[in-house]
Amino acid sequence: MVAFVVVVGASAVAPTGGGTAAGGRTPSSSTAVTVRGVLEEVVIDRADGAHSRYAVRGTDGSWWLDGLPEPTPASGSTVAVTGAPSAGNTLRVATIRVTAPPTGELTAAARARSTKVLLLRVYWGSRPPANPTAATAKRKAITRPRAWFREVSHGRYTVSGAVTPWLRVPRPADCVNDAFKVSDQALAAARRAGIRLGRYGRFMYYLPCNAGGLLGFGSHPGNQVWLFNTLDLQVLVHEQGHNLGLHHASARRCTSRAWETVTWSSSCQIDEYGDEIDTMGNRRPGHYSAFAKSRLGWLQRATTVTATRTLDLAPYETTGPGIKAIKLRAGRSTYWLEYRTRRGTDRAMPAGTDGVQIRVPGPEGRTQVLDAGPGSTVDYYDSADVHLPAGSSWTTPEKVRITVTRQTASVATVAIRFGAGAAKVPNAPGVVRAQAGVNAARVTWTRPADNGAIVRGYRITRSDGATRTVTSFAGTGTGYTWTGLDPARTYRFSVRALNEAGASAAVTTGVVRPLVDTPSASITSPAQGATVAGVVPIRFTAAPNASTKVPIFYAEVNVDGVPLDIDFAAPWGPFQWDTRRDVPNGNHTITLTVSDQSGRTTTVSRTVKVANPARTVTITAPADGATVGPGDVAVTYQLAPATWDWQWVDLLVDDFPDGTALPGTALSFFAGGYEPGTTHTLRVRAVDAGFQSYLSAPIEVTISD
Repeated sequence: MVAFVVVVGASAVAPTGGGTAAGGRTPSSSTAVTVRGVLEEVVIDRADGAHSRYAVRGTDGSWWLDGLPEPTPASGSTVAVTGAPSAGNTLRVATIRVTAPPTGELTAAARARSTKVLLLRVYWGSRPPANPTAATAKRKAITRPRAWFREVSHGRYTVSGAVTPWLRVPRPADCVNDAFKVSDQALAAARRAGIRLGRYGRFMYYLPCNAGGLLGFGSHPGNQVWLFNTLDLQVLVHEQGHNLGLHHASARRCTSRAWETVTWSSSCQIDEYGDEIDTMGNRRPGHYSAFAKSRLGWLQRATTVTATRTLDLAPYETTGPGIKAIKLRAGRSTYWLEYRTRRGTDRAMPAGTDGVQIRVPGPEGRTQVLDAGPGSTVDYYDSADVHLPAGSSWTTPEKVRITVTRQTASVATVAIRFGAGAAKVPNAPGVVRAQAGVNAARVTWTRPADNGAIVRGYRITRSDGATRTVTSFAGTGTGYTWTGLDPARTYRFSVRALNEAGASAAVTTGVVRPLVDTPSASITSPAQGATVAGVVPIRFTAAPNASTKVPIFYAEVNVDGVPLDIDFAAPWGPFQWDTRRDVPNGNHTITLTVSDQSGRTTTVSRTVKVANPARTVTITAPADGATVGPGDVAVTYQLAPATWDWQWVDLLVDDFPDGTALPGTALSFFAGGYEPGTTHTLRVRAVDAGFQSYLSAPIEVTISD
């Protein structure tokens, strides 16, 4: 979560000093001082939670306060504080006396039509940073917020202003603790530069420093904003919202025993920044809420409802005709309804989250968005989608039922019914059917009325007692495929709708039997366990399923997982398996796969034993020990088995190749090429189609004189 520091109750008066006593002297830690000014509460939000600090701002300086007595005076009170200075521009409070109560939460600027803003870029050290340039700073800090405020206020409010040159100030010891001191020094530097501060109604300070993960804070209400190394639009308009008197946009997160999240319960927590749509939350620069706009005077046409009515809401972001908000008063409670769409600055809303949102005012003017559509998670955040979907309803604790009956791009129709009573279990699902599938059944139904509490899902019970619970946002998902069923059995299914009040009555389907619609396939030869040799024909059958009659697409045979052959049209096979080609003797698996044109397949297999005879090569002439020569000598041989897939034969003389021939053709040995009286070894090598080599026994011959 992006962290902010929020100054609550700050004075709109620009200070002239920075942590000094009257006369501009910095007192020693042993000297008690009295500071008169406005008391401010500072809410600092960090990853480990939020905590508050207080400050007092006077015309002669600004101090953080430690050790305030209880009860703490109200923020915005004018006080006189006596205490001892300590490190970090801090006073340890001895006494505090209220001299005047707060003057009101909203400043005059909050109702103004425009504010002139001065962005003061400050730095320390030998030279200013290269970025942001004056042009970039003006575009991001003045121009973009001006367009944002014009849209969000519907033309009722805008900002303008200027950017200072880089203003050099002493290096702060701590960006956060010295923020008041830096702002006072920046204003003084601006005066020295000839800038007429009286022309401006708001001051924003850009500090090029790391504030421990904090991006900014702003006086509330007031006229000052501190920015820590950022000009992000969401930070800028968030902090200026504090200047205008707006508090954080929070979320009410509720749970119950039966559900992880619900819209309202007795077990709720308030997430300070949890409204992920409103820019006063902590994620997107979306429109201020209707409650906030009503306080600022920016809200267009709104209607207060105190009795049963049905109303059309126009998209909240648009300017023009139509009701833009409903203020629902139910007893002592108030609910604000807006139809938020992904338009304008609200375009950062996640896709699919357009809809009617409900907010309630919380303590100190904070709003709390309700998760009217619990269970819808977007980007891992349940509260990113909080709208009440069309066709769904929510019943307030005061028994007022809010139902969105219709939602289009241009209108959302909301029915509000007083005296509706507590939410009840949903109606039973309508038109429940079951359709047979492949080893499965598809169960469908129509969405029932939720009776005041959004449908969270459905419970499906099979006739043998097995149960499935299907999550369905607002009950819009109305189908479930139950797989893994036995085609030899029949089934019935009953469906109940679920909401926070409980389960509806069950509606049961008719009887359904799952389909077996794979094609038929069988291997007819060779037989299971058969012994085979040589070229083996593999015969098989392939036929469409008897019930679906979907045509066959292909039939494929593989051996030991290696494809042998495939047919895409009848007649199917036979395929010839030549076991002579690199197939060792022993067991092998033949697999047949048949697929129809719907993609359903059947696979069958069997094991056979290959037992091919041994392969031998024998030299028949000349005889072993013969004297040959002196010319060409025919070398004859015998290959066994003769029908084997022989490819060629080689003559090896003294183990070196000396001629090649086709199988069955005599080889020639030229004895005249060797010294008379010498003895040489002859061998014949035969090679088959699998490139396996087989050698004859060696014979010796002597070359004649």
